[in-house]
Amino acid sequence: MKTVSSFLENLGNAVSLALNFTSIFCVIVGFIAAILFAFKTNSTKWSPLHTQIKIKFGSWLALALQFLLASDIVISIVSPTYENLIKLGALAVIRTFLNYFLNKELYEEIKFQDEAKSTRDASVLTTIINKPSTINT
Repeated sequence: MKTVSSFLENLGNAVSLALNFTSIFCVIVGFIAAILFAFKTNSTKWSPLHTQIKIKFGSWLALALQFLLASDIVISIVSPTYENLIKLGALAVIRTFLNYFLNKELYEEIKFQDEAKSTRDASVLTTIINKPSTINT
């Protein structure tokens, strides 16, 4: 029984470590993706550009927070001490709070971008429709 318990604890620690590394990887990938997007994108194409960068990076941060929360849950499963459970409760509340508001902000930014694009498209269409014909009859 001692060996099974030790094996599960070691497995849980390894899974937790892998989840933490995955979280760090997500932050790094998100950072690189946002920087590359900023350099590749013509600033007139996306207005404002910082909003698109925020959406790119923020989605990776939200994913990283989910991996961190999963890591904390695994640690509390393999070592269910009062200290770990209290730590899990506090971290779960903080990370869930951060993730909720980050996702809410991302949703609002995407919604704003979609509305701005629709307005621009409608404006262009109105200009085309109202433009006098240049065909000589």
